[in-house]
Order: sequence, then C-alpha cells, then structure tokens
Amino acid sequence: MGRKIIAAPTGNDPPVEDAAAISNFMHWAYGASWAAGYALLMSCRRHPLWLGPVFGAVVWSSDHVT
Repeated sequence: MGRKIIAAPTGNDPPVEDAAAISNFMHWAYGASWAAGYALLMSCRRHPLWLGPVFGAVVWSSDHVT
C-alpha cells in the first residue's frame, strides 16, 4: 500500500531499498490512526467500560479482513 501511495502522485515506483522504511512508516501510521480513533472515542463525555474491548475487537477484526 505504501508503494502505491508513493507511486500514485509521482508516477514512479520507489526503489526496493526503501521497502523497509516504507513498511515501517505504514505500520506506525496505521497504529497511530487507530490510537487517534480510540482517543476520540474516549473523549466522549460518558464511555462505558465495555467500549474499550469492543473497540479492540473492531481493530483486530478489521486487520484480519484486510
């Protein structure tokens, strides 16, 4: 996915030597986006105790779907 994101605007595939760095960046960006979603969810005025495990199940299942 990172390769496609870079290749779309530039029209060129990134070099193979950059694969590890791109993969690492995508890994951290994916995790940070879910953390931001969790923070937004927890910023609600009232959040029941079961909301955290449900959110974790959504993250886990979405990873398995992709």
